[in-house]
Amino acid sequence: MARTATETRALIKAIEKRRKAGRANFGTVDLLPSGRLRARYVGPDDHRYSAPRTFDALVDADAYLVTIRQEILQGTWLSPADKKRATKALAVGTITTNELFAGYLEEGDLRHGTIDLYTYQWDRFIRDSIGTEPVTELTATDVATWRTTLPTGARQREQAEDLLRAVLGLGVERRLITFNPAARSRRKRKGRDTRAKARDTILLSAAEVTLLATAMPAQRSFAVLISAWCGLRQGELFALRKSDLQIVRDDQNHITAATVFVRKSVVRSIQPDGSVLAHEDDPKSDAGIRRVAVPPHILADLDHHVARYAQHGDTGLMFPNSRGGYLHPSTLYGEQPGTLRPDSRRANASKGSGFYRARTTIGQPLLKWHALRHHAVTRAVYAGATQAELLERYGHSSIASSAIYQHADQGRDQQIALHMSNQAQT
Repeated sequence: MARTATETRALIKAIEKRRKAGRANFGTVDLLPSGRLRARYVGPDDHRYSAPRTFDALVDADAYLVTIRQEILQGTWLSPADKKRATKALAVGTITTNELFAGYLEEGDLRHGTIDLYTYQWDRFIRDSIGTEPVTELTATDVATWRTTLPTGARQREQAEDLLRAVLGLGVERRLITFNPAARSRRKRKGRDTRAKARDTILLSAAEVTLLATAMPAQRSFAVLISAWCGLRQGELFALRKSDLQIVRDDQNHITAATVFVRKSVVRSIQPDGSVLAHEDDPKSDAGIRRVAVPPHILADLDHHVARYAQHGDTGLMFPNSRGGYLHPSTLYGEQPGTLRPDSRRANASKGSGFYRARTTIGQPLLKWHALRHHAVTRAVYAGATQAELLERYGHSSIASSAIYQHADQGRDQQIALHMSNQAQT
């Protein structure tokens, strides 16, 4: 606020009178060139400090100095640096694990499907229990107690623990905590197998893959073959379009070579109103964008599928649903054999449909669709693919993730032993 010359002279006179009072007043007040008043004082540590702001009136500057003097007399005074640290510590101490999880989602470069999955897992296993605890007060004992509340399913437990460990890892990065209370000890124990255990995955033979494809509905038969031999993930399969195929034909218009360009994946995101929206997104990782050569022995099947079941037009979906939209996993899997429908006129149990029926037909009732991708990677290993070629062909971001998909085939060890003998005789 602008002062008149008379007001300014009166203010200077009042400041001068205050200065002459000397010890009768605590601190000093100066008139700055801007016309504002600066209050300063000497703290108990013999350092001079200025008020964090300037004042317009002398009475306000004096009121600030009176407050500081009371804090010193009462022993509650803190230097500006100490006060800042105390305020920050107070703010840090109130950050809950749920709030840290929100920051984890914001900072991570995560796809919509991944965010939905993490949010579902957090809401189900963490939010209302350990999620309400302040991060700075969380102990390894608290985490161990929380683990006892998790379901017995090994995969669910593993995912929940991994998510909590990753979120608390962000707390370590932000220096909210000095160690991760969800970290697992890696010390060896007597009688404990410390080797990483592969997931229980059924590895099909080439003949079983063919039988599985034959047992599928005709419009889904090639979905088995391209997944088992090209290693497409389920979302990548649903997003595949005719324009993603680079096809070479001979004079008789038969396909002689084909390459699949994987560049999109169908994901399903939960909308604010609770509905689920299917849409195309980038593959699981940057490495997921790739070109995959189609093995020659399934080219005739590809030709037949494109002609009979793919949508018309260059951008038509290769595996559309009955209404022309994206295929849903439940449609691909179909109905379990033995299912009874109380709301229908059918009295007998269903014979099943889709992938559920096909896997039962070939004698593998526990087979999962993702096992076809395991089959593709393992067969490529047997074909002599290097680690770099496996990463390129199947879109893995690391050798460790690629190794998960590599399995030992039944009877393969006998073949290896035979080859070793043949080499020894040469």
